[in-house]
Amino acid sequence: MYKNVSGKIKVVAKVFAVIGIIISIIWGLIIFKSGLSTNSSYSSEFDGTKIAIHGLLVGAVGSLLSWLASLTLYGFGELIEQTCKISANLSDAQNQRLDQIYGKNAAKKTAEIGKELLNQLYDDGMITENEYKQKIEEIAK
Repeated sequence: MYKNVSGKIKVVAKVFAVIGIIISIIWGLIIFKSGLSTNSSYSSEFDGTKIAIHGLLVGAVGSLLSWLASLTLYGFGELIEQTCKISANLSDAQNQRLDQIYGKNAAKKTAEIGKELLNQLYDDGMITENEYKQKIEEIAK
C-alpha cells in the first residue's frame, strides 16, 4: 500500500487530469448547447451567444486548469522519486566511504564514534542520564 508512493502519485495525477479534462469538456458542451437553444427560443432575458461562448471558455479553461493541477501533483511524485534515488545513492556512497576508512570494522567504528559523541554530550550536560543510558543500549544492540 505504501510501496512506490511516487509512482502511485504520478498515476493519480494522470487520472485526475484525464477526468478533469473530460468533465470540463462535457460541462462546456452542455453550457454551449444551452446557449444555442436559448438563442432560438423566445426568451429575451439571456443572450444565447454569450452563454455559448461561456460554454466554450468553460471547456477550454477547465481543461487547462485540470492539466496544470495535475502537473503540480505529478511534479510532487517526481520529487519524491528523485529524493529516494538520491538518498539511496548517498547511503551507498557513505557505506563505501566507511569501508574505505575503517575496512570491514566500519560498523564497530561507527558505534565507537557514537559512544564518544554521547559521552561528550553527557559530560557537557546536553542530555540527561536516562537519555544517555537509553542511547548506549541502542548502540549496543
